[in-house]
Amino acid sequence: MASGKNHAYIVQVDGQFKVRPAVASVDQGQHQRFCIRNVCGWPARVEVDPAMVHANTPKSRNVADGTPVDFRLAADASGAFPYEVWVDLDGVWVPAQGESDPMIIIDP
Repeated sequence: MASGKNHAYIVQVDGQFKVRPAVASVDQGQHQRFCIRNVCGWPARVEVDPAMVHANTPKSRNVADGTPVDFRLAADASGAFPYEVWVDLDGVWVPAQGESDPMIIIDP
């Protein structure tokens, strides 16, 4: 069973952009969502694996500073899904990292 930590944050730490926690877990099922909030001071973009999200949910979302976006998960999604976060530094896109590459785990 997932811990219910279905949120992640884009932060700036010591001049580097991070995603925390690096691994988020969400219970499998209809109407489940993964939310990511940008608090790094710059605009960002989040790209998720198309296999994990509902058919009507965009696979890529822009996230303004200070705001969240959420991704509606596919009801049958299960497993570990990497995702990417990019921060826009005035037209130069920089990847944000977790302690490892960011990951979403959907528990059945």
